[in-house]
Amino acid sequence: MGELSKIRKLHLRAGSEILNRLRRAVLEISTKDLKSSGGMIAIEIEDCGALGIFRIEHLGVINEAVPISSIDVVVQNKESL
Repeated sequence: MGELSKIRKLHLRAGSEILNRLRRAVLEISTKDLKSSGGMIAIEIEDCGALGIFRIEHLGVINEAVPISSIDVVVQNKESL
């Protein structure tokens, strides 16, 4: 096996491990935490740093493009999930 193949294999394995850590961290967020978060909650991923998770409140029938600059705006919402 060539050196590039070894690096690719390690890269794929690392990506899979990080995805599993992310899934575990997201699944550990409680509904109570989401309700009190005001729309976003920060979670710590083991050995990867912090990540902000946004709450999805509504899915419409029509898809609408949203500029990335608008995504980081968190609005307080008093409605329950």
